[in-house]
Amino acid sequence: MPYYIEPKNEYVADVINIYCMDAGPEYLSSQVFYHETNTRTWPASWNYQSISEKVILNKSFRDVLNVGFHNPLSIVDFNYKYGIISFTDYSGKLWRFDKLI
Repeated sequence: MPYYIEPKNEYVADVINIYCMDAGPEYLSSQVFYHETNTRTWPASWNYQSISEKVILNKSFRDVLNVGFHNPLSIVDFNYKYGIISFTDYSGKLWRFDKLI
């Protein structure tokens, strides 16, 4: 998704936003992941550094991005090879990427 909060300055970057929706009685939505994928014309990058290797439920992943939001509905780990590689659900259970079908 293009990010262009200052269009008159012609600053544009590409970002990935992941939201988690709780379809409970109040139908809540919360951003759980945010990462700049291409700085393009934005004057500076604001990315988090990737983790070179992370083991998640006995499987190793490389170049893992984790935003580290405080009090998220879900904790998301992401990499460019697989996309979302793990997340926690509303009960706190950890789910991990297994394989592409």
